[in-house]
Amino acid sequence: MFQIIMLVCAIGISPSDCDPNNAISYTAGPQVRNEIMCLHQGETGIATTAVKPQQGEYLKVVCQRLKNN
Repeated sequence: MFQIIMLVCAIGISPSDCDPNNAISYTAGPQVRNEIMCLHQGETGIATTAVKPQQGEYLKVVCQRLKNN
């Protein structure tokens, strides 16, 4: 199982470096069975969520494997 995490990152942080520890904010999305569903539902979640980046920010979806797998 995977957890979808949507991050709001500062434009000064590269996408590869942005994570929940240095993001401006983050929201945990639903749990899904695999990476493909994580990316698909993560992008769908971005399109439908109230989380919107401001000037100087961008959104990033992270698919985090849950430890009990």
